[in-house]
Amino acid sequence: MQFDATFLDLVLRWAHVLVVIQWIGWLAVMKGTQGVWMPAVQVEGEGRATARAFLIKGRHGLKGMSLFALILGLAVFFVDMMGLKVYSIPEGGGLSGRGRFIMWGMMLGIALWALTWFWLLPALKKVRATLDGGDAPDGGLLARLGLGLRVGAILAITVLYVMLVGPHLGAFHYGHIGLAVVLGFVGERVLSFCGSFGPCARC
Repeated sequence: MQFDATFLDLVLRWAHVLVVIQWIGWLAVMKGTQGVWMPAVQVEGEGRATARAFLIKGRHGLKGMSLFALILGLAVFFVDMMGLKVYSIPEGGGLSGRGRFIMWGMMLGIALWALTWFWLLPALKKVRATLDGGDAPDGGLLARLGLGLRVGAILAITVLYVMLVGPHLGAFHYGHIGLAVVLGFVGERVLSFCGSFGPCARC
């Protein structure tokens, strides 16, 4: 009896989408409020304690959601590959437009995961250790963290476009990837503006 993976794929796919939204949501919140908590950690007082608590929650959110996103993403890929054969390449043919968008989304998603685990999480850990010692983080560490958040925001918005919008565009074209990257840069600038002058600055 052949295993029908359609229902399992549906459950895993929606679970993956929800977890990714939470992961990117934490990234967006930390980027959007950067103009508030980053100056706060450099000045001793109640603001530093509040910023420290926020960064601890943010680090846990990024770590947990990115890990679950990776596990669920690999599970979806395995089910699609072995059960539904979504990514199988017919003889003399190639991946469909939807399949190519999904593969690009997977590669960009893995890049975002690597950025989270090997850049953002270690930097946040160092910031917390410095604050726990009663000192203010040095400017270089905060600059690296800020750059990581900027790159992460660009990647996150690019991934969302490629994974959610791309598969519905029909034929694959590299121009769509270029547009996704442009939207990533624009979205990151919007988050930065919000964090400096908009509602997020008053959170």
